[in-house]
Amino acid sequence: MEVNILSRKKLTVDILRERVGYIAPSEELLVISRRFSDIKKSIRNALLDGPKSAPEIAKLVNMDTYKLSWFLATLLRHGVVRIAGKDDEDRYIFEWVGEEL
Repeated sequence: MEVNILSRKKLTVDILRERVGYIAPSEELLVISRRFSDIKKSIRNALLDGPKSAPEIAKLVNMDTYKLSWFLATLLRHGVVRIAGKDDEDRYIFEWVGEEL
């Protein structure tokens, strides 16, 4: 009986497609999304052998420290990395926590 009830109900996504129409994400959004995933993997790989500062991570992932800080802030906000302390030069040390994002 449940199968009949479910087959008659419309999924929310189907209702939205009817009302709004399918809107494919822009190519720019797809590129940014792929880039974020790739950079997240690079940061994870850099932190697998232990906590590091932003300049150390930037060197390992071959990225400017300023640009890397945006990615680290995003991962920090979502609990994927955390601050493990500070180094001798008073820079934050980051460590990998998990894959929530």
